[in-house]
Amino acid sequence: MGPLRTKLRQAANSRGQTAFMTAALVIGFLVGLAVVLLVLLVDGAADVAAWVHEKVGNSNVEFFLTVPLGLFVAWALARRFSRNIESGGVTETISAVGLRAGYLSTRTIFPKLASTAATLGGGGSGGREGPIVMIGAAIGSSLSRYTRFSEDRIRSLVAAGAGAGIGATFNAPIAGMLFAMEVILGNLAIRHLNAVVVASVVAAVTTHTLVGEEQILSSPGGSFEDPRELLLYLLLGLVAVGAALLFVQILTWVAEFKERYEWPDWTRPLAAGLVIAAIALVDDRALGTGQSFLSGLMRLGDTDSIDLVLWTLPILVVLK
Repeated sequence: MGPLRTKLRQAANSRGQTAFMTAALVIGFLVGLAVVLLVLLVDGAADVAAWVHEKVGNSNVEFFLTVPLGLFVAWALARRFSRNIESGGVTETISAVGLRAGYLSTRTIFPKLASTAATLGGGGSGGREGPIVMIGAAIGSSLSRYTRFSEDRIRSLVAAGAGAGIGATFNAPIAGMLFAMEVILGNLAIRHLNAVVVASVVAAVTTHTLVGEEQILSSPGGSFEDPRELLLYLLLGLVAVGAALLFVQILTWVAEFKERYEWPDWTRPLAAGLVIAAIALVDDRALGTGQSFLSGLMRLGDTDSIDLVLWTLPILVVLK
């Protein structure tokens, strides 16, 4: 490994922009593979949960076993490897770029994959997006440190890895690029843009090629026929802002409640799992990633959607 590492570092230092863009391409490919692996791991854990579902007799009682167990596995992995993998992933990535010169430990990648798979596959309510941002950023951080790029370029490649994760998960490299520039880096500097775009595109193509459309959130094309429709989009944006503010406040309340009482650490994932499992008794579509439900929702015909939008979706919003 010594001679190989030396050659990689020499290449990074001597070829300048070419080496930098090559690193972005490699990061995009590796992040695409990480997304594929995460999809497979979540599906594998979900298959185990489905097997339990069949044995129990197709009721939702099995969630009282699978959800607490998945959260407990994630808790145990965090205690064994790194407390950083307990977070959603985005905040930790922003902190790494802003405060630690882009440093994210390589040792967090596989535990984060495993803990996310256990949580989501068991029925925990969440998504792949936050974890894959952190995983992609850690891949970018590891490769850029391995080749000893400058601190500014390390930040660029960490953001490129994070954006690649979003681009691959949603098959939307432009969204990944905007996320990396606006959220992770906090600016639209041209010196970062090329690497972020290359990584996002390569990751999206890699994931789409290996897992196909069915595992990626996508929707059919739409049409814009009347400028007055923009008022509906404006209203939707305002409602989304209100829901987001409420969600953040609820997270804050839960965090304060958790810290207020001196419970043994191991009881917290089990207690949270039981609460989440109880929600499944009302409607189990509120559990897991919700991605298959959303994919179906975006393909509804006009005659199918009225009752769902008026009655089912508001209830699911509350439960989720």
